[in-house]
Amino acid sequence: AERLGIVNIDTIFAISEEDQQKMVSKSGGNETSFNESIYAPIAGSTVDLKNCGDRAFAMKALGDGLAIQPKDVKTEVLSPVDGEVTSVSGSKHAYTIMTNNNVGVLIHVGIDTVKLNGTGFDVKVSEGDEVKKGDVLTVADFAKIKESGYKTPVIVTVVNTNEMKEVSAKTKDTNVKAGDKLIDVVG
Repeated sequence: AERLGIVNIDTIFAISEEDQQKMVSKSGGNETSFNESIYAPIAGSTVDLKNCGDRAFAMKALGDGLAIQPKDVKTEVLSPVDGEVTSVSGSKHAYTIMTNNNVGVLIHVGIDTVKLNGTGFDVKVSEGDEVKKGDVLTVADFAKIKESGYKTPVIVTVVNTNEMKEVSAKTKDTNVKAGDKLIDVVG
């Protein structure tokens, strides 16, 4: 898939094997239904995944969701949900959080920012940390990221979309504040 340009393999590795196992093991016979909301990790303008600048996300290979073009040049990227941080990429640009309802949420900062090897990111969490909505995951220096030649959308997806009954993102091309509802999930 990577040779065909369909998937950025570095992005896929942002989702830990443990997350993948939890997502697969979600199925069972007597699950209860739930509704869960995912909130904006930053302020900015929402962008459809088709227009975010990364083919893997545009094709929803990493789940359904939404991108946000940041409003500020240096800002805190907040946890969009309560849950456990199940992975922090080595290059500090991607985070996965598993909620109590086993909704796997990926927060991916920038396009191809894996190549920055952590430059422009001041990480505030570690794998295994419990976070609440609004806790700081990282402080991203979007000016530095742009100066390095990379695009800066913050992409939020439900990586196990196929396990959910419904994933619906907020209207595209609207302004949001950090903490505004971004995605509704029905499981």
